[in-house]
Amino acid sequence: MSDSLSALLQAAADRRSDLVSRLIAEDTNTYRLFHGSVEGVAGLTVDRYGDLLLVQSFHQSLEDAELDEIRRFYAGLLPELQLVYNDRSGKNSRINNSLSLAEQAVAEENRVAHELGIRYHIRGRHSGQDPWLFLDLRAGRRRVMQLAEGKSVLNLFAYTCGVGLAAAKGGAQFVMNVDFAESSLAVGAPMPSSTAWRPARAACKAMPLPPCASCPASASPRWCAARKCPPSRHWKPASSIWSSSIRHAMPKARLAWLTWSTTTRPCSSRPCCAPPKAAC
Repeated sequence: MSDSLSALLQAAADRRSDLVSRLIAEDTNTYRLFHGSVEGVAGLTVDRYGDLLLVQSFHQSLEDAELDEIRRFYAGLLPELQLVYNDRSGKNSRINNSLSLAEQAVAEENRVAHELGIRYHIRGRHSGQDPWLFLDLRAGRRRVMQLAEGKSVLNLFAYTCGVGLAAAKGGAQFVMNVDFAESSLAVGAPMPSSTAWRPARAACKAMPLPPCASCPASASPRWCAARKCPPSRHWKPASSIWSSSIRHAMPKARLAWLTWSTTTRPCSSRPCCAPPKAAC
């Protein structure tokens, strides 16, 4: 395999050149670079997640020489990426290769990857097995984003809330993410307030109005207490619950949930008149 591996990787890069340009234009730096099952090396995948180059083998382990060849090829093509190799060719696709201390530090580093203007938490290795974002669901997330404005969205089997984040980015009024694993939901939980969109509260500013009619001329103008700010989105931490809607079908199912909602709130207010003794 190694004799032709670089040529196969180069052919895959050439085929994707137009696609990558389009993805970059829409603020996406997360995509598959090599899909071995249809590009010449069954079971080998190479994915980009921001500045992470994730190499995975599912049918058989990579030889050291093969991994070195992959490393050299992408060091020339995308030198800014850090490579992590997960060998998942064993039972149940569990990661079974050990890493050096330096490699482990790179694999466990918290990163951010972009897709369609949304930022997602990414790590090369974590307590689970699969990457925190499934690249083959991008078309689904894109469609949800297009349809979500003003709607309430229920995201079942949410994993790390990728579809829910897309719905929120698209303007959904309410999003509920449901999954069996609370730890998976927690990966997506911080994103609404920190990176999925700019918090609306940052745009909330007290607005000066004309002075109160009975205020002294020297008094400061009153400040609005009733003006509505732009909608702000808040997330509730995940917690374990029993879902009444599926309790009958799965009486022992313990679920976790995470919700985001859009609300309107008054801006911060100031006293009507600045001097303490002056009153309207």
